[in-house]
Order: sequence, then structure tokens, then C-alpha cells
Amino acid sequence: MRWAAVLLAVSGCNAAFGLRETRELDAQQFDAPLDAPYQCPPSGTLLRFSHQVHQVSDQPCSSYTESTVTGLAVAECVDGLVVRISQRPIGGVFSPIPELPAATSDFDFGNPRLSVEGDLLLVQTFDLTATVSAVRVYHRQSSGSWLRGDDLPVPQYGVVGSPSSGPKHHVLYAVSNDLLEFVDDGTGTWTQMPTHMGATLGLTVPRITWLSPDGLRVLISGSRPATPNTIEIMEADRMAITDPFGVAITLEVPGILDPFVSADCSRLYMSSLHAIFYEIQI
Repeated sequence: MRWAAVLLAVSGCNAAFGLRETRELDAQQFDAPLDAPYQCPPSGTLLRFSHQVHQVSDQPCSSYTESTVTGLAVAECVDGLVVRISQRPIGGVFSPIPELPAATSDFDFGNPRLSVEGDLLLVQTFDLTATVSAVRVYHRQSSGSWLRGDDLPVPQYGVVGSPSSGPKHHVLYAVSNDLLEFVDDGTGTWTQMPTHMGATLGLTVPRITWLSPDGLRVLISGSRPATPNTIEIMEADRMAITDPFGVAITLEVPGILDPFVSADCSRLYMSSLHAIFYEIQI
């Protein structure tokens, strides 16, 4: 199943996510004043976002992530008749990343996840002929180009999430009903940590995840055992980076497939109607 097809097809109905009518708006209207910057709430306090949705881009894109450190945003976009991993200056126009291949009828290439610092990019692949999946790792060079490194050492047929801050990035990988955690030692060598069991988190079939920069908070797009066909956005916290996450709690936000939260927790990004939107922290 193609990543682009999944994200765009499921998100193609406004009513499915309870989204209101949207329009282009000046982002400065919604930014916090300089004397009251946004910040992530302390561990144990749930994230809360306004139910008003604002449009970021009308390009046919999904899986949005950004780095305010480099001022770079990355997404999976339809370019003509093909799907390309694309980037833009935050607030600019998405264009394909030339070093990354386009998806084809036999090779799926999507679900980009950019690190907080903008130096690490994870991309999901699936070879439809060989039925083999992988997570490619790209490192941003001083020239702004992307250089491929060793693939993430993950099992087949999972979904990779957004990494935490580096240089020792943590990343969660949803496979079956559980979340596997991997950590980079700072040199590109990844080690698996203890698994976060879906039964302990209180969910089933987790999909894409977002880790906070400090790795202590996770947002999970997934389902509950009692309602396996209903997508919810859940949050779980932990006190230390080596601790297990606690029971996931459902947030009052749309049941989206590709959630991403800005580093300061000011915005929750999502895709729908072949475009990208966000809600503001309240």
C-alpha cells in the first residue's frame, strides 16, 4: 500500500476529521507575542490545541515536518504525476529534493520525518516487487544537499516517526501493535532500546508518531482495542529518556494520520483535502 495513497486518500474528506472550512491566513495573526512565547507544557500535562484550523499550503502535500533551527520544512508532495519528497524554506514553496528519488509504480518512497535540527531525514520505502520495506537515513550537508547513510535497522512493514533532538536522536517505529525505540549514538550507529508494548500503552495498531525534542512526550496516531477502526491522537509521557511511556491518553484533536508538532508545541500540523493545516496551542 502506497504511503502517499494512504495519507491522501484517508485525509481526503473534511468530515472524516471534523475539520472546518479553511482559508489562507496570515500566520502572524496567530503567533504569540514576543513577551509570551509558546512552550511545551511540563510532563504530565496534556497538549491542548484550538479546534480552529489554519491552512499552511495549498500544494498537494502530506507528512509535513519542519526544523525552525534551519528554517526548513519537508513533506511528501505530488509533483505532476509522481510523488516526491520535497522541501521549502518555512513559509515558501515546496520543490522536490533532487537527491531523493521519486516514487514509482514499483517503488514507494514517502513519509519523510525531519529532525528538530534539520540535519537528519528519515524516509520510508517499500519495494512492491520484492515486498521489502526499509527506512532510509539522509544527512544534510553544509551545501544543503542530502547524503544517504546506513538504513535504520528496523524490522519489515512498520511506520517510522519523527526523531527527537540530536546528536543522540531517539526515534519510534510502529510495528504490529507495539512501538520499537531506537537511539543514535551520535555517529550514525543505531541501537534498539526496550519495546513499548501496545497493551501497556492502552492502544492497538499504532501508526505514525511524533517525539518531543527531549524525547519525553510522544503523540501517537492509533486506535483503541475497543474501537480498532477509529483513529485517535493519543499522548504519552515519561520522566526520563530511558523510561517506558505511560498509558496513552486521547487528545481532543482530529483523528489524523500524520500528526506533527512544532518544537515549541505551538502548532499541531496535519494534512487533509490534499493540503497542510495546523491548529494552535491553547
